[in-house]
Amino acid sequence: MNPDDEIAMEMLIAEDGQPVAAGVPAGSRACGLMEIENESHALGKTHMGRVIVQFELSNNSDIKLMERGYLTPDKIRKVAIQGVVDTGSARLVLPAGVAQQLGLPVTGQATIRYADHRRELRDVVGDAHVQLLGRGGVFSAVVEPARSDALLGRIVMGDLDLVVDGTGQRLEPRDLNTLLTEVE
Repeated sequence: MNPDDEIAMEMLIAEDGQPVAAGVPAGSRACGLMEIENESHALGKTHMGRVIVQFELSNNSDIKLMERGYLTPDKIRKVAIQGVVDTGSARLVLPAGVAQQLGLPVTGQATIRYADHRRELRDVVGDAHVQLLGRGGVFSAVVEPARSDALLGRIVMGDLDLVVDGTGQRLEPRDLNTLLTEVE
């Protein structure tokens, strides 16, 4: 896909900027949204049906420059941020201020549909390096101006091989020693 193409995706966002449902393909009906919240920020405990984690977010271009010797590790733009794990969402969603602070490049746009049925175009940025529970990956992210925390959807969770433990209601690696991949 050309980075300048618009991403055909809708997200349902309440007026307070919190997700109602996300990662819904344009024109489709939203399904149920699993929300589990956690306050301990590491692996977390239950609070009001959500899992909340603390993770590190960096500019992957800075990491590449550091690996090539053009940047020292202390010059990598990074932040510690709180994120809501949302298994009903597909994508990573970041507050606008965080995306700007990290200098993440805009690569396209996504359509956001609010709970009151308004629609807004939002920027999509690239090169967002997520480091969570000892695992890391590079993702694109939808930028939402009304958010104060991140939203971590299925793409991030799947790529990092992390699962929500329903009994303990916390986020954890599916296997502590390796990333698992299924192949048929």
